[in-house]
Amino acid sequence: MSEFVNTRARFGDSLRSTAVLFVFVSSFVSLDGVVGDFYSYNGYGNNIVHPTWGMAGSELLREPVRVAYADGVSAPPDEEKRPGAREVSLAFMQRDNGVRTLNPRGGTDFLTYVGQFFDHEFDLNEHSWFEYGQAGEDSPIRVPACDQWFDPECSGNATLPFTRTGFNGSVPAGKPRQQLNGITAVLDGGVVYGNSDLWAEKLRKYNQGRLLTSHEEQLPWNSAGCAARL
Repeated sequence: MSEFVNTRARFGDSLRSTAVLFVFVSSFVSLDGVVGDFYSYNGYGNNIVHPTWGMAGSELLREPVRVAYADGVSAPPDEEKRPGAREVSLAFMQRDNGVRTLNPRGGTDFLTYVGQFFDHEFDLNEHSWFEYGQAGEDSPIRVPACDQWFDPECSGNATLPFTRTGFNGSVPAGKPRQQLNGITAVLDGGVVYGNSDLWAEKLRKYNQGRLLTSHEEQLPWNSAGCAARL
């Protein structure tokens, strides 16, 4: 029981540290030269010289990595020339000996979620709904024959559903497909407050700068009945 309490305490400390980090970072950002009196939700004006850089809806940077489309334009890479996504997952994550692998620096699984939190601060590309670009196509992932979980009957025909990310539909024909960032590319708290005027308005309580909450001060319910931001 004491270990459970200590874990909760450490979890709470980490959340408070994350909140403090946002305040700390924002306190060192100058407003001089920013378009308008306040920072925009969509990131416009964050870069004074190039105000559209890093704003929601801009293309994700690809350099120095080259495109790897099978046809050089948009076709998925040839699966016959490289391992499938499920094969890579099994190679990296599967443990055959059943022995727990501990982080040599004493890190916990909480680091994974902190990293995920910050990742959602910098980039997001949705496949089904995407207000800035064109929706991606279905591209099922092949499953290795006799996969323990997804092909236990060894059919060799199992696949995992996968939809490609949305992309910039205005790229000229014959040019490599480019993906768009649905959020801002800077640490600006957009993962909490939203990256557009529309979402920010849905999340605001309009009372002393507070955000809306649901039962027990959790995040607002979304259309799927989950306590989530969107």
